Formats: sequence, C-alpha cells, structure tokens
Amino acid sequence: MSAKASFPLAVLLTVIGFWTARGQEGAQPSPEGTPLPPTAEVLPMPSDASAGQAPQSGQVLPAASSLTSPMSSWIIHNQSDCCSPFGGSGPINTELYVNTGPSIPAAGGFLHKALETGWDIQGGGRSMFFNPAVDAAWTADLSLMSIFNHARPSQMFLVTADIQFAPLPLSSGPGTQVVAHVKDLHRTFVTAALGREWYLNAPANAAGWKWRAGLDIGGRIGTGRANFALEPNQGFIAPNSAGLEHKTDTLYGLEIALHSDIEIPCGCCTLTYGFRAEWDYTWMDILQPRNAQLAHSLNSQLQDVNLLLTAGVRF
Repeated sequence: MSAKASFPLAVLLTVIGFWTARGQEGAQPSPEGTPLPPTAEVLPMPSDASAGQAPQSGQVLPAASSLTSPMSSWIIHNQSDCCSPFGGSGPINTELYVNTGPSIPAAGGFLHKALETGWDIQGGGRSMFFNPAVDAAWTADLSLMSIFNHARPSQMFLVTADIQFAPLPLSSGPGTQVVAHVKDLHRTFVTAALGREWYLNAPANAAGWKWRAGLDIGGRIGTGRANFALEPNQGFIAPNSAGLEHKTDTLYGLEIALHSDIEIPCGCCTLTYGFRAEWDYTWMDILQPRNAQLAHSLNSQLQDVNLLLTAGVRF
C-alpha cells in the first residue's frame, strides 16, 4: 500500500479509538463490574413553586377569576356574568305556522253590507321567550295575510264617468252619472304583533301532549284592490277615460286575537294544531270620489271577524 493511501486511513482509525476511550471513561463500573447508567440531569425548581405549599386535604383552591393572567378577562372568559342565559333563564323557541278560514264582515260602512263572507290565508313565524318554569312565554310575531271577498251586486252606488252608447232615454258623455257595484275586494297585509302564551296542563318541555292558550295584539299595513262593474243597459265607459276596472289603496289595520292549540312532540320538534279567532279593523279610502269617480263619498272602513284553523311546528 502506498504512503498516500495509508495516511487517511491511519487518521480515521486514530479518531475512532480516541472517541471510544472517552466513552469508557464516563461509565463507572459497579461492584459487580457492570457499567452504571448515566446520571439524569436535575432541573432547577421554578422560583414561584418553591415559595408555595401543596394544598392540604380539605383546603379550598382559589377561584379561577382571582388568578392573574397577562390576557384580558374577556378573552379567558372568567367574567362572572358574561355568559348568563338570555331571557331570564328561560329557553327561546321559534314557531312557523299557517292559518286559514272564513273572514266575515262584521261592521263598518258601505263595504260591510256589500261584501260576502270571504276567505283568509295567513303564514308567518313567532319567537317564544319562555319563563324559567317553561309554562308561559312572551311572543313576537311577524306574518303575511291575504283576504278575498266577493261582493253582492245588490249594493249599488253612483259613479261619474264618460259614458258612450247609452240607451235612450239615458244620457251619455263626460260627467254622466251611472249605477255601479263592487265586484270583489282583495286585501294583502303584513302584520307585526306581540302576545302571551300559557301552558295549561304541563310545561312546554314536558313529555307528551300539551294544551296551551294565548292572545296577541298587533298592527297591519298593506294594499287593497277593489274591482267595480257597471249595472247593465247603461252604455259603456269611453276607452280613453278613467275606467272602473279596479282601484287600489294603501290600507292600515289593527288586530286582536285569541287562540288555543294542542302540541304533540314529533322527534326533534313539536307539531301544533288549533283554532284562532281574530277581530280586525281596516282603515281604507278605496271608495272615495278621487279614487273611484264616485258621485258621493262612501265610508269604506271595515271590521272583520276571522275564524281560522291553525297548524304549525315549534322548535
């Protein structure tokens, strides 16, 4: 072997032998001649732990809110009142419902006598804020409602219009007064109401069926559309003049209601069935001379009684 090739090999063997000798010096032989395991390094005790003492049996630990932290108390959630239940410790539920039934004109002006019994359809939802005993709740309700009534042709009134082709001896032309009647009335409302519910036989969260009763009062705003028709054999309204096909108006209303329902648990929700009676008052000017070419102003305020079947789901 040449000197150039043997010199690196000699250096490598010298380093390995030196490393092995240092490892043997660190292990102290036991009395039996076997090497002992290396001694574990002892870490120093934290400065704050050495000052304290371990809690004795029965000793009460300090509350979490009294412990100091560099972070804000709103981040570590040790505020005593930050997460208390909302609504006086009672649960909050949501109920969706559909109501439908006859709408009976009960009082008012001209329309009270002119309209027949109509049909009312409602749909909406309410939030229920229960008390801690879960046997009563305040409610906040928002709904849509549509009422349609046909009218009796026997209730007639005078209108002013531009009449053409009137049979003799009737007059014709602009400003002619003819006899007309209301064909039908369609009203659409948005209703907001507040109410109170009482559970009569068991709390709302109890097993089995429940019987509840309640009341609510609210306000309404919407639109109304009245369709008119001329009595026969009076001629025809001129094509380019204001006709009597339909008239619209903005409506305002007030409602007071009583209801009673049966609740039946069904899986993760509760089904509701019941009956609802409403009284409502509607303010409208749909039968005014400026709106319907009437010869005389007619009182178009209306009161209804709505008798409704209800169905819904509470969760």
